[in-house]
Amino acid sequence: MPALSNPRYERFAQALFAGLAGETRVGRAQSTAYLTAYPNCSNGNSAEAAASRLLRRVKPILERVRELQAEQNKRLEPKLDLSRERIGRRLDKASRIAEEQGNASAMATSELGIAKVFLVASSMLLGLLLLAQLLFR
Repeated sequence: MPALSNPRYERFAQALFAGLAGETRVGRAQSTAYLTAYPNCSNGNSAEAAASRLLRRVKPILERVRELQAEQNKRLEPKLDLSRERIGRRLDKASRIAEEQGNASAMATSELGIAKVFLVASSMLLGLLLLAQLLFR
């Protein structure tokens, strides 16, 4: 969703989003965000009431805040590579390090991990094929 067409609505949504990380109650208040977008409004209860009314009536503002949150979460979310190849490479590296250190237990654990990553999938497939043969005799 692009920026809201009304610049004040967009400014209000941006201020609400920024206020989510506010350190004080006043910094997180809807009225503070409203005063950012509408500086001519009087401080206090009228700004709070106007902010509440605007959020209730103009649904795209909340949608925009949610979109801004999703964009930030996407940027913060680390890229996870959980491919079998990567896991296999890491386990192989752990196995080689364990072998260099003479740590038989760590070496065996790494090798078992490699076997699980690469052989469990093929043994599961083999088991399914055998089950299918039994069922369709």
